[in-house]
Amino acid sequence: MENALFEDRRLERTLQVARLAGALLVFALGPLFPSLAPAHVLVLGAALLAWTLINTRLVEGARTAAGYERVARFSFVVDTSVVIYAIWVFAADPQWTAWAVGVLIIIGSAFRFGRLGALASMTTITLAYLVIVGWRQQTYGYNIELQRVAFAVSLYLLTALIMSGAIRELLELRKQREHQLFHDLLTGLPNRALLIERLQQQLLRQPRTGESVAVLVMDLTDFKAVNDSLGHAVGDDLLKQIGPRLAASLRTADTIARLGGDEFAILLPGTDETGAARVAQKMLAALEQSFPLEGEALDIGASVGVAVAPGHATQAEQLLSRADVAMYAAKGSLAGLAVFSAEHERDGAGRLALMSDLRRAVDEGELVLYYQPQIDLRTGGITSVEALVRWMHPKRGLVGPDEFIPLAERTGLIKRLTRTVLTEAIRQARAWELAGLRVPIAVNLSMRNIHDPQLPQTIAQLLQRWDARPDLLRLEMTETVLAADPERALQTMDSLRAMGVHIALDDFGIGYSSLAYLNRLPLDEIKIDRSFVIGMIDDESSATIVRATVELGHGLGYAVVAEGVENAETRQRLTALGCDAIQGFLVARPMPADQTAEWIGRATVPAVVAAGD
Repeated sequence: MENALFEDRRLERTLQVARLAGALLVFALGPLFPSLAPAHVLVLGAALLAWTLINTRLVEGARTAAGYERVARFSFVVDTSVVIYAIWVFAADPQWTAWAVGVLIIIGSAFRFGRLGALASMTTITLAYLVIVGWRQQTYGYNIELQRVAFAVSLYLLTALIMSGAIRELLELRKQREHQLFHDLLTGLPNRALLIERLQQQLLRQPRTGESVAVLVMDLTDFKAVNDSLGHAVGDDLLKQIGPRLAASLRTADTIARLGGDEFAILLPGTDETGAARVAQKMLAALEQSFPLEGEALDIGASVGVAVAPGHATQAEQLLSRADVAMYAAKGSLAGLAVFSAEHERDGAGRLALMSDLRRAVDEGELVLYYQPQIDLRTGGITSVEALVRWMHPKRGLVGPDEFIPLAERTGLIKRLTRTVLTEAIRQARAWELAGLRVPIAVNLSMRNIHDPQLPQTIAQLLQRWDARPDLLRLEMTETVLAADPERALQTMDSLRAMGVHIALDDFGIGYSSLAYLNRLPLDEIKIDRSFVIGMIDDESSATIVRATVELGHGLGYAVVAEGVENAETRQRLTALGCDAIQGFLVARPMPADQTAEWIGRATVPAVVAAGD
């Protein structure tokens, strides 16, 4: 709306120039007409000049489109009155000043009020001209030439007809542009700009009405996985269905807007915290129903943050920002819903600061690798070590991956971070080999990594850079990463396996990979998720899952590794089940590179063996 108001003000400035020019013309040309009384010249010129100054102040005081509309209507009445007076003054003389001003009034009315404005101003000015001309002829016996009258009327009529046709196209173009400026092109929903304007209007009314104003910010869960696995066309189709699905839970006075990506906002006038939370719960319930996409039923979740004015904020941008902060807090709750609190803002500020620091950390080498050994259950020999990235923050100390890896995923920094980890892991593996310790190092890959077509080339370049053999590198990826786009993952894994890189499926059992794809994947080993391993002593169902996974892995020709082994009893159970290797605190905790080398030197069987051999 601000752009439309800007255009209206630009038009008003043009009309101001016309008014000022009219005043100067009256003062300059008035004395040239002996039939005009000096008083008329003075009144008309002064009126135009004064009205120009007054109108300038009125337009500057119009802060909104509605305010400008009121000023425009008042200006139309005054402008028309001035033109009628000019016609009355100049009608007896053969000159064109009043006609030119009348034409400008018609053009300005067309831009202000459309076709009806052009026709209304044309009719008003034409009737006034004819009445004044007739009255002067009857009263004073002025000899009015019919050609001049016909010319003036034709000029007004032609101007109105031309403007009526032109303005229709201009208004259509303006309407389309305004819709594009204030609506999302994909979903057709209001965008952030329109949401902010409507929110500002509600906040301006709030002190007078005393009613609360609530804003909800909603973010879809794992929407990126939908794009990566099913394609952007399906993701776009999903986004188009969100608005109609949510509208069923809202009133006609409420506004649904798309802020960008998979983030939406809902404006709820006259709604307090309790009411907003209730609406948010209805929205989450509505999203629990599957979305039909390309013949498939897709389930999608969401996280919703709530902020309410005036309690949480009184400015539009601040209120929206605090709803966004609450939304991020909701991601960590089971309910998927959070109402803003001061604690959320402190956490949000810390998260933003951490995100900014993370970019610097990747560039300045603040990321360090810790290593956790993996041993063969039959021989006790070390099969490999897993590289676990840590952040040596200059102020916060050692920061765990759970705090910064999700940030790297959301910001797209994960590719640079993974390359840093791969570089250090390959360098370290080669350094150990030169020192007489041939210990392969395993590195975890994210979804963005495995779907990066440049990954095999990047790894090949790093291996060449450090003159390292491919069997010194092991790559681990989760079921979720593979299930997002199995075909693309399969292509990448085939390329890596052809290079001689060892590949493991990490956290097996908690994802949703298809057995058909599992049979096709070029894997070397399966790593059972620690949640099943830890519970297998006291929980028979966990033990059953572990036993079935060991049998499945061996049946497919893969080695099986158990993660999270913390006591001797669990190790004995795994040995009895035929598990090939283990990793966990029972073996060793993650250690820096120098301590890892010392640990390997003290190990009973320091030679490296291949799990499953």
